Amino acid sequence: MLENQQLISFFKALASEKRQEILIQIFLDGESHSVSEVAERANIALSTASTHLTILKREKILVSEKKGKDVLYQGNRKYLANVFQALSERFSCC
Repeated sequence: MLENQQLISFFKALASEKRQEILIQIFLDGESHSVSEVAERANIALSTASTHLTILKREKILVSEKKGKDVLYQGNRKYLANVFQALSERFSCC
């Protein structure tokens, strides 16, 4: 079960509307995406995309792997499932 602080950190990471957009519009396809692809698809600067991806990765919402010179990011399905399960369990008691 996730601790309260982990859930708070999760929601803080998604406090940015742009990060919500990145997660929903880009990463729900289950594919891996590079920083440049995210920047292009989200219509933001490369440095801004990098910052958003770093925050999402730090909070375990995304995972990354290095392929050649690129870093590819992907949604962390297992962690997201754990978050939603923890929320479901907390609300099912009411």
